Amino acid sequence: MNLKSLRKLDLGACVTQRPTYFLSVTHIGGGGWADDILPRADLLRRFVADVAGRDGVDLVTVGDIVELWQFDREAILLAHGDLVREIECRRARGVRGNHDWRWRDECGYRYGSCLDTGNLSDTLCVWHGHQADPFNSGLLWSVGNAAAWIAGELQRLGWHDADQVETWTRWWTPGSMDDATFAHVQHRYLDWAKSELDSSRYFLCVLGHTHRPALTDLGDGRAVLDCGSWVSHLPPTVGYAERTRVELLEVQE
Repeated sequence: MNLKSLRKLDLGACVTQRPTYFLSVTHIGGGGWADDILPRADLLRRFVADVAGRDGVDLVTVGDIVELWQFDREAILLAHGDLVREIECRRARGVRGNHDWRWRDECGYRYGSCLDTGNLSDTLCVWHGHQADPFNSGLLWSVGNAAAWIAGELQRLGWHDADQVETWTRWWTPGSMDDATFAHVQHRYLDWAKSELDSSRYFLCVLGHTHRPALTDLGDGRAVLDCGSWVSHLPPTVGYAERTRVELLEVQE
């Protein structure tokens, strides 16, 4: 396994005291055809054990680690119990995403909407990012939630046409949008992250949710890091920070 640097920045303040990896949008499911992580489950397991499992290294989860819209907790643990427990035992902190908001971990680490940075830094904020999505936290939340629930129920009943699911949800969820469609809404997430930085002393805002990895330099020593996804058409990516350095990494075999 290799970690390829896609972009690296030097920030205006220290954001982590220890080497820290940020993992988002793995959508670990219950096995079978609808389990999005299956093609990359072994690679994810190796990443957690080999990289995030090193002494003196922190792992922060940035939401949507498990897929509770399509599977229940028991099915997920039956299919990937070892992987889920490895992540939970390695994790220093974590935030909930819109797909795993009902999850309760087994290792005593608390989830919240925004990260309690604890021993990381008070110059760093971590959100999943669905807070900037009107179909997941705004006025249209009930519409988006109902549509996701219906899609999940259809899949549980045996609707195997993943392409139809992607087409149906493309108009409201960034993970299903093609790149051209997402380009029209990308500013929504960046503007929201910048507003979080502007209203605080933070120098780095870490997000997930969009499935698109990005490290945006705001030009004043601050940055917005979108960790990307392990379940999209793009290669799997993670974020990394160590003191003033922040980096976007592609995880390769």
